[in-house]
Amino acid sequence: MFDRILCDVPCSGDGTIRKAPDIWRRWTPGNGNGLHPLQLRIALHACQMLKVGGRLVYSTCTFNPVEDEAVVAEVPLLYHASAMHSTQQCTAWLDSSF
Repeated sequence: MFDRILCDVPCSGDGTIRKAPDIWRRWTPGNGNGLHPLQLRIALHACQMLKVGGRLVYSTCTFNPVEDEAVVAEVPLLYHASAMHSTQQCTAWLDSSF
């Protein structure tokens, strides 16, 4: 169990266009949308490894809301839906004070 976990997940990388302008030529909606299930699995696994009261930071280099906000919104719902997990874990996920 860990006090803090940083999830720097694989992403479509569209937030790095300044240093990699060729990304727009290769970009398709499926790039980020296809990564959502993997990103979600990584974040959920991190919740399982997080101590109660720990801090989980989810990081991408994309502007795609499917890769960012959708994952952040879905993790607490899926994680807390499981009766096997403490409802106190991953509540920091919803903390927008930082």
